[in-house]
Amino acid sequence: MDAQITPLLERIGARERELATTAEQLRTQIDELTARLRELNEEMESLAVTRKTLLALPPVRTTSPTCPKPAPKSGWRPAHGRHRTAPGRPEPRRRPAPVASARPSD
Repeated sequence: MDAQITPLLERIGARERELATTAEQLRTQIDELTARLRELNEEMESLAVTRKTLLALPPVRTTSPTCPKPAPKSGWRPAHGRHRTAPGRPEPRRRPAPVASARPSD
């Protein structure tokens, strides 16, 4: 081969290897980005289904003038000015009444 052509062929070969390496890196990045794009599209579809489901629900009514008030919890209704003990709880301890002295007075 000619002495002038050999260095050119070597430079062309080196550049082809660089381009092949860069092309392979780009293919890898494209595969990763394609997978990420697929995940994002799936998440967007899921959010769209959730939005559609929520919009299809009937409105929630917190209070209504026709709804009766809930009954008070049993065991805590006032009785003669005092509260009764809740079910399953022990009665509170009461102080004993004062005892009259058994000693006769002089």
